[in-house]
Amino acid sequence: MASSFGPVAIKPPELGDLTSKGEDPAGCVLAVSLGVMAGGVAGIVAADNQKAPTRRSRAFVGLTVGALMATLVTTSCAKRCPRLALCSLTLGGALGLYGASTLGLPARRKRPPEKEKEKDGANGEDASATAGTPSPSSSR
Repeated sequence: MASSFGPVAIKPPELGDLTSKGEDPAGCVLAVSLGVMAGGVAGIVAADNQKAPTRRSRAFVGLTVGALMATLVTTSCAKRCPRLALCSLTLGGALGLYGASTLGLPARRKRPPEKEKEKDGANGEDASATAGTPSPSSSR
């Protein structure tokens, strides 16, 4: 599948079938390990890049992105071998979940100290008191 832009033809990079249709054990291990590592890293990076993270949301994002990326990489390396894709889906999701769960929550921002209510007058009346109504402390 080559894209053509005028005289230049661009072909996406392909690793091909590393597993020889599931016959080469070293190729199978390589395809699964590439997928699992890519999925784990993608899950951790995606979970760390959230705007308002919680532990549960980071775990969910790490699991789903890790599983998806691991499956995509393994299926592109191992043609016609769905067992490897399923294995990679499980292991990539587990690694993404574990990596995302090890991330700590960001430090909370310190809130500025609350200012006391503004006082009106010398005897400490609240500014929120209605005008013209004497307070109990000023009725002497």
